[in-house]
Amino acid sequence: MYHKEDYIARAEHEIKIIIDKKFSNYFLILEDVMVWAKKKGIRIGRGRGSAAGSLVCYALDITAVDPLEHHLLFERFLDPERPDWPDVDIDVQDDRRDELKKYLGEKYGYVAGITNILTYKGKKALKDAARAFGVPFAEVNKTMKILNGIDEITGHDVIQEFEDSQQAQEFNAKYPDVVKFARQLYGKINGYGTHAAGFIITKQAVSEYAPVETRKVAKSDDRVEVVALDKGECESLGLIKVDFFGSFKLNCR
Repeated sequence: MYHKEDYIARAEHEIKIIIDKKFSNYFLILEDVMVWAKKKGIRIGRGRGSAAGSLVCYALDITAVDPLEHHLLFERFLDPERPDWPDVDIDVQDDRRDELKKYLGEKYGYVAGITNILTYKGKKALKDAARAFGVPFAEVNKTMKILNGIDEITGHDVIQEFEDSQQAQEFNAKYPDVVKFARQLYGKINGYGTHAAGFIITKQAVSEYAPVETRKVAKSDDRVEVVALDKGECESLGLIKVDFFGSFKLNCR
């Protein structure tokens, strides 16, 4: 059971770190948009990820989880020993997410999307390598079925598993250069997309801080400004980044 003194001590600890790292504006902007969204009847998620470990986020109503009650650690969210920016993922009613973006742009200056750099994973590298060596599409798909169910996010060396698989021995003998070329592709840039939830906020035109391009919105004739940098590069420039994820299937406030 925690008491008033525990909450005061935790709040003072968090506030000192936030001020020392010069992140106060980030939290105040999030609080402002949360207040505005709720006044407009926009459904907001209760908070998820490491941000739920912040009492400051809870006090500002950015999240709706008491971190002391649930024994959550602030340092998992914002480590004083690391230069990383805080990363608050906010779930927002999908069909009204653009209203939040418009509000932030009108109040604080300008907003723009963020580039998502796509890199080759194992399966994609194998398929593109096979295509480069003229392997028939049907043969590639048939052989690649041995990798069904492998989750590349967990760190599996898909290319190695493919090379070692008994089912792929005939394929590897027939096309010995495919695996070699796939290894060279692995991790290389495969293309560029737009970050699904993140965008930056700037006081002056975004182009004053970073290179910008306009991209067509999927299934629409609209075009939006997108910073030609990924989220890590945006943060290294000191640009404020916010993340609004669209969702209907959540417990909203």
